[in-house]
Amino acid sequence: MNFRAPINILILALVTLLMASVSPDRVNAQEPITYDYIYPAPEIEQDERFVYLLKLIRRSLDVTRDEYGRYTLSPALQAMSESRYLSEVKQGNVINLVWSSTSRKKERQLRAIKIPVYRGLLSYRVCLVNKNRLKDVQERLSQGDLNNMLVGQGIGWGDVTIYRHNNIHVQELSYGKLFELLHAARFDLLPRGISEVFPELAMAQAKELEIALEPSVYLYYPWPYYLFTNRTNYHLADRLETGLLKLIESGEFHNLWESTYREYINRAQLDQRKRIELHNPLLDMASSFQHSKFWYTPGEEAQSHD
Repeated sequence: MNFRAPINILILALVTLLMASVSPDRVNAQEPITYDYIYPAPEIEQDERFVYLLKLIRRSLDVTRDEYGRYTLSPALQAMSESRYLSEVKQGNVINLVWSSTSRKKERQLRAIKIPVYRGLLSYRVCLVNKNRLKDVQERLSQGDLNNMLVGQGIGWGDVTIYRHNNIHVQELSYGKLFELLHAARFDLLPRGISEVFPELAMAQAKELEIALEPSVYLYYPWPYYLFTNRTNYHLADRLETGLLKLIESGEFHNLWESTYREYINRAQLDQRKRIELHNPLLDMASSFQHSKFWYTPGEEAQSHD
């Protein structure tokens, strides 16, 4: 008995039915892809550190929409420390877009977009201190007594390695706990970039914490801060680099930076402070400063790029 003919007839009927169920419009018009970009959620509710950065990222994605497609940009559902979210993007989990200071290790494990998103502003650190110990801390800093002081830092922050490399004692805490325990005088200094210290000081004062800004010293160590993706995510990495370069060329990058940080630069008064330099052992200087001409240097005048 020959079963081949009935089987062929059945296959032909199924194919005909399938083709009939697909409209010509659906065959000819493929739905555009929307790329979902997930970034780290803020560690605390009042965390304003990355407002500027998210504006910059969103604009970089907007100006590349025609070449790279539609997108959504949203925070992860769960807040996590910097070390944790770097591990997440390395493993290719839900978070696929992060930011961090750079190092040789990070550039081996992740794909870095080597454009300094803060223009190096985080290289300049002023110190939050307990208000009741300000005079004592100021006197010790004037004598260069950093090695006998205890510095507070976030868990997993790259700065921890720098301070320990320079023989400075460090206490690691969650971001929110840093301010509470400085208020309790559990450590001496909380060095913060001039791009972040003033909103943090305002937050501490709103909570009536005994925290003040030390007025006489600033720390300097080169601190390039980049966007990172998973090493295999060429599409997003290329898109971000293309978008950032477009914003630099148009002047939009510089104008956003100026409008966000010029007031803080003026308030920091670096020219009236003693500079203490620390060595950063994490950098390969040759690879990490491709855009060094774009870096801020103290004394640079405010400029508008129209």
